[in-house]
Amino acid sequence: MARNTQRKNDPPPSPPRGGNGTGYRAVGTSKKRKGRKAATGHALCADLADAYATEVVAGRVVANVRIREACRRYLELRKAKAGIWWDEAGAEAVRAFARKCGQGVEEGAGTALEWLPWQCMLGMVLHGARRVVEGVKTDHPYFKAVLVVMAKGNGKTETAAGHLMHGLADPKKRLSFSCAAPDGRLSQIVWQRMRQMCETMNGNHPDGTEWKATGATTIAIPGRVLHGDAVFTTLPCTDKALDGRMDRLCLMDEAARMRYGVGRLLTGLSKNPRAQCLAISTPDPEQRTMPIWAYWEACEKALTQGEALPHGWFAMLYGLDQDDAADDPEAWPKAHPSLGVTTQRADIESAARTMLASGDPTQIAEFETQIACRYHEIATTDLDLGVLDRQTEQVNWDRLQGAPAVVAIDLSRGGYGAQLDLTSLCLMVVDGEKVRARTVSWWAGTDIQLDERRSKCPLGAWVEQGHLRRMPGEWHDMAVVEAELEHLMRRYDVRKIGVDPHPAQARDIRRWQEKGWPIVPVDQSIRTMAPAWKVWCDLLRSKQLTYDPDPVLRSALNAVRLIRDNVGNTRPVKGRSAGNTDAVVAGNMAALLLEHHQVREASGIANSSCPIG
Repeated sequence: MARNTQRKNDPPPSPPRGGNGTGYRAVGTSKKRKGRKAATGHALCADLADAYATEVVAGRVVANVRIREACRRYLELRKAKAGIWWDEAGAEAVRAFARKCGQGVEEGAGTALEWLPWQCMLGMVLHGARRVVEGVKTDHPYFKAVLVVMAKGNGKTETAAGHLMHGLADPKKRLSFSCAAPDGRLSQIVWQRMRQMCETMNGNHPDGTEWKATGATTIAIPGRVLHGDAVFTTLPCTDKALDGRMDRLCLMDEAARMRYGVGRLLTGLSKNPRAQCLAISTPDPEQRTMPIWAYWEACEKALTQGEALPHGWFAMLYGLDQDDAADDPEAWPKAHPSLGVTTQRADIESAARTMLASGDPTQIAEFETQIACRYHEIATTDLDLGVLDRQTEQVNWDRLQGAPAVVAIDLSRGGYGAQLDLTSLCLMVVDGEKVRARTVSWWAGTDIQLDERRSKCPLGAWVEQGHLRRMPGEWHDMAVVEAELEHLMRRYDVRKIGVDPHPAQARDIRRWQEKGWPIVPVDQSIRTMAPAWKVWCDLLRSKQLTYDPDPVLRSALNAVRLIRDNVGNTRPVKGRSAGNTDAVVAGNMAALLLEHHQVREASGIANSSCPIG
């Protein structure tokens, strides 16, 4: 018998067949609700959704800030009198049909699929919320697009397959439904679930019209499900395939990895007032470079900053909060709303012990995105972007004039080769017990659009926003860098200037030394950069170091890859990294200078665990 890993604040366990299995008291459930009877043995979908949202908002269910806000807005809409009405019977019908279809996964194939509370809330959002137009109730969905993000294994694909099957229920209606995913294999996962559901419907609930699952003999051949005139099709993730689609419901599976077609698909929603899109995903380290990110980010900001959601959108963004530790079992329900049912604590604990402790950046990133469900980009290093985001704030630099400081420069000649290369300068200024930092980065070259495509970074936008400076010519001009150094030395008490002693910069470095500048050679070998990386990470984690907002630095951290020697020393390495890392390297060099030369009045060596004495 399996060990019960259920904890107090976990979602409820899977119910026995015939029970509602929610673990939540259905608010206001009675024999009648607004004139219609509840299904015998099952609390209404609306009751369970309302109860779930109420419990989340009250803090009696562990949830992140985004889910709490989503639930609060849902409850507000349930009370709204204008512009919306709630088809509770419609949502309940979808839930009842999903129960008939059964589960599509191998181990539970054909057994009744009972919706958990979060699934009931999703059902109400997709199929219950309807528009009121000029005082008339319509069957037009109130939400045109719904984004659901949660850790893998929580049943989002199974749930989506049930929604699509319900759409095909009436064989006399000529309706189309579809699923698009980053590749053919992923889109066929939904088709495979639906194929099993077709077998269940034909065997247990025949209605005179056969359910047929065809195609998908290879990943290049679309899969189809037919029920009379109703059709479901898997689609490749291309603009051509998704152009002009007006499906009643289109599923975007693993939307965070869909590089093409998203815009075309969403444009198609405007052509059919009854069309909807359900986007489901786990986070991905490259999601900020994907088309869905503009909508995802807007939903995230709306839920965290109290702004309006994009028109026609609703979002359920599960995942650990920024300050949660990925290996904290008490935080896992935030990413796993089906914890104790489809995912188990013992499995997550095992993954945490092996993946987080491996020291392998790829394994750490996999746990953070897929299991901890950090929907922010995750740096594939041992320092995730959440730490940097937490330590980012605007600073009044005029207030710090004359304060002790260090400067480090990762110099480049740029404008050649296949790798984008920047010159980055990091200024660190002592501010009492804190250290304030900002980065200045320069780009040089002839074709910034080409470098944008090559690096997948919005270089032009960074230049316009002032986060990236553009050199006047094709090459990195050391006179420009020298002028910036002179400017900083006039404003701050610059104690040390760290520079990589590369032969290409030898003449410039010698000239600066002849000027009497406090130049310190900082070579980029593992002997130097391993302690530099450790000091920099420790200062950020201990909240002693803060940065000005800088997307160039953030992108660099996301691109960093590490190497480790046979005694455990770790450092970032440019040759293996996924993109430009110069801003991180400059920060590492500055942190090393700051601590090694004890620039602060009270050295931070003890606080940062710096190994250099």
